[in-house]
Amino acid sequence: MGVAGLFGTGNFGNEATLTAALERLGDEHEVVVIAEGAARVHSDRGVPAVALSTVVAPRPGSKWVRLAVLARNRIGVLLRAMKVLGGLDAVVVAGTGTWERYGAGPFALTYELWALALAAKVRRRPFLLWNIGVEVQDRVMARWFIRRSAAWADYRSFRDVESLRAMRQMRAALDSDPVVADLAFGFAADGAPSGSGGGGREATVIVGVMTYYGLADDPKTNEDVQGSYRRGTTELVRELRRRDYGVVLVGGDEDDLRTAVDVRDSLADDAVRVDTVGTVAGLTELMTSASAVVALRYHSLVMGALAGAPLVGIGIAYGQKQQSLMTMLGNPERVRHVESFQVNEVADLVEDAIADAAGRERAAAAVADAAARLEEEWIHVRTALRRGRG
Repeated sequence: MGVAGLFGTGNFGNEATLTAALERLGDEHEVVVIAEGAARVHSDRGVPAVALSTVVAPRPGSKWVRLAVLARNRIGVLLRAMKVLGGLDAVVVAGTGTWERYGAGPFALTYELWALALAAKVRRRPFLLWNIGVEVQDRVMARWFIRRSAAWADYRSFRDVESLRAMRQMRAALDSDPVVADLAFGFAADGAPSGSGGGGREATVIVGVMTYYGLADDPKTNEDVQGSYRRGTTELVRELRRRDYGVVLVGGDEDDLRTAVDVRDSLADDAVRVDTVGTVAGLTELMTSASAVVALRYHSLVMGALAGAPLVGIGIAYGQKQQSLMTMLGNPERVRHVESFQVNEVADLVEDAIADAAGRERAAAAVADAAARLEEEWIHVRTALRRGRG
């Protein structure tokens, strides 16, 4: 059984998704993870893992030389997918922002998933898209790869309504395809901490940051976007301190921690600290004792929801998933845009969330419902895996 996705790259939320998938699939199948970060997945988890390609390093020479190198690499990906599928009985694309636009082109993960889908079709193996995140792709070739991959899938489900809507807009899904929940909500069924959001002995707000370079995720051209976000976050932390909250800065990816350290160092305040915990269990446990969580990354908000903490979302420019998540949790008004949020307004939302006991109850009910829907869906996933191609 192959489990494919954005794994082994240091993104804590994606690793939570992989954990949830392995907990489900590992009881009944011998799992091989198919991911760019295969070596790290194997080292961290002790499960077999393979990568379909190596990273294509920039080469000197003309445009045609670079295209030839890329074409050879991508042909190798397809051949590798055919070989890998020969040793598997199925392949499942598990959660994550599988077809989001942020920092991705048509010949990166989108192409690799198409290669897996084609290999599964040729070898008559089940191919499943399991609660994935999607956005409408701007590039014609990316949309074509997505349509073909989806058409060959034996099962499709999505983590939110916006993902299904995006797939339908690209003519890659049916109205009957189910919207379930993000796979990370499966942790709620396994005894994840459930905090009251009361704040414990000290009123502390956890601020989840990101090393954010805009839609293109390009440090060379968007350093000003990162600088503006970092300054805005610094001022938000300063305002929370003015209101007598302690602040803990966390990341949702290893690379985020350098932004967290920059913010902390610029304030030089002992009541502002950086916590480097890098697992979903550790972050969820940390958030259990928080008065509130303000987060930019989607899965940082999911972890806060699992912890039962009052949440405020900073919606990101590459999609509506934070807004969708907060709507699902029953508090849609507590989201502001990452590139235009007002510091005082966000701080006010934090205080409103802390005081809103009914809002916490709505969120807790939504988390429990998400876990129940994942449990129910598992029956259909198992059926699709057994059915195969006939």
